[in-house]
Amino acid sequence: MIKRRVLSILLMSTLTGCVSLAPHSSTLPEAGIPSNIGKSEHAQQDWHLSQLGWRGFFHDAQLLQLIESALANNPDIQLAVLKTQESYLQYGVEQSNRYPHITGQSSTTYTGQNQQQTAKNYKIDATISYELDFFGRLNNLSQAQRARYLATQEAQRNVYMLLVAQVAQAYLNEHIISQKQITLDKQLTNYQQALSLTASRLVSGEATYLDYEQAKGMLESTKISQSELAQQRQLAHHTLQNLVNRYDVTITPVKQPLQLEQSIPANVPSTVLLTRPDILQAEHQLTAANADIGVARAAFFPSISLTGNVGNASTELADLLSGATLWDLVPKISLPIFNGKQNRLNLDLANNRQQQAAIEYQKTLQNAFKEVADLLTLGQSYHQQFELQQRYLTTQQNALALSTQAYLNGSANYLTILDAQRNVLITQLALLTLKQNQLTNQINLFIALGGGGQE
Repeated sequence: MIKRRVLSILLMSTLTGCVSLAPHSSTLPEAGIPSNIGKSEHAQQDWHLSQLGWRGFFHDAQLLQLIESALANNPDIQLAVLKTQESYLQYGVEQSNRYPHITGQSSTTYTGQNQQQTAKNYKIDATISYELDFFGRLNNLSQAQRARYLATQEAQRNVYMLLVAQVAQAYLNEHIISQKQITLDKQLTNYQQALSLTASRLVSGEATYLDYEQAKGMLESTKISQSELAQQRQLAHHTLQNLVNRYDVTITPVKQPLQLEQSIPANVPSTVLLTRPDILQAEHQLTAANADIGVARAAFFPSISLTGNVGNASTELADLLSGATLWDLVPKISLPIFNGKQNRLNLDLANNRQQQAAIEYQKTLQNAFKEVADLLTLGQSYHQQFELQQRYLTTQQNALALSTQAYLNGSANYLTILDAQRNVLITQLALLTLKQNQLTNQINLFIALGGGGQE
């Protein structure tokens, strides 16, 4: 009967709930950014990218395998997962404090006046302790840790997405360097043929030693560029190996450019930023800061706890469970009277940190807006530059053909051909660099708009 009364008191205390002293903040602070990202006033309002995973964005079999391997082996991902697990376990610790703690124990007492007279007393009991959370201190502690766990979860997603981008960019870098090597190899063949032609014309008296040395110099200069590109490719491969955390990775050169999903419009609504992990992380940190204010406010009110013991005692072990029942219930009220303004300072500190979290949220959202706006602008600029560079290459190729014909006819010197050849090569390499910039920009924009987080 007594056991039921003690348990019923604890149960009723649990069910009565508590009053939360945390600020009621259902709306997030305004960031002061435009409703659309881009130059146009009208954006595709139903457009979103957060559900598009990296498998749907990249269409290169080698790259997909590399990303999968990196996500399985990269130490940054492993650390992020462990930190998320740590935060979740800490949330479990805070949550457990909201429930009664029951400790069971048993003892045997021996008493007597001499060695011939000895009595035994057996006892088994349970200690129950529970804090009545009338002012929401424990609840807000739990809610704050839950929000921090969710923030850590978003931080893990951010590491995940950034790793996808880093692997794709490293793979693209090695791919472009490979394409530049192929371009140099073709040009080196042309320079070797030009040197042979100049040597034969030197024998026939149609060319000078200066022409021959200039043609030879161009060939040697191209070989130096080849060596530099080989070094760059090896370093790029080291970067890729480090990201994947495997050093047996090999890349098969491919001739076609990297294929990406071309579904990102030039103008998008600002609401798409709300799915970014850094924005959600800042939002959860603001929620945690609000809950901390509730914890600080609760410190000004009494703390009420119950401590109880329920047990049986008997002089015979066989009669222990049916023996006399012993119980006690001790309500305890702790009221703060004087602590050197500690509670006031803790509340001011919690309010200060909440204001910082609100500003951090606004700052994170504003930085995200700028990042996406910059990437959209760069994407349009790279597209225009690429088209202009292609036209420029056509003019340089025409100039090379005309200067070669003029040299063979004797109306131009060999230096004209060398300049035209150099311009064609530089333009071809610049086109590859622009293509890399275009694709890198698309990868960064894909991540900046919240994509890549789903497999």
